[in-house]
Amino acid sequence: MPLDGMLCKRPESKSSHPRMPGLITSPGLLTSFDCSGQVHLIVGSNPLAGARCAKSLGVGAKVKLIAPDSETLHYGLRQRIETGEVQWIQREFRSEDLTTLGRTEVDQVVDLVFVTIPVECAQCMRSWT
Repeated sequence: MPLDGMLCKRPESKSSHPRMPGLITSPGLLTSFDCSGQVHLIVGSNPLAGARCAKSLGVGAKVKLIAPDSETLHYGLRQRIETGEVQWIQREFRSEDLTTLGRTEVDQVVDLVFVTIPVECAQCMRSWT
């Protein structure tokens, strides 16, 4: 069999989001980091935020959750907030959060950010317009 017949080709990917035409919908790259002591910022309070929170805590990160007090918190998030495992910042995300909520060793820049709110949310739409 010729070598070119054995090469994997990436499937064509089309974005269905009108404001993000270049959005790639294929699977991402799985990587491994030592996250112990890092600050992970999670934006949102849905079940995906709960899952991200659990994984971040599991690898030794310090989790900071940003979600307005008016939002319904996923039960797993509420438990971790009540036990003090997660710091809940009760407001909407602000861009300066990226450079003010992190570790002092890296000039207050957060190490990882997980955005779990829908793209259609009002907060997101303001930043795209």
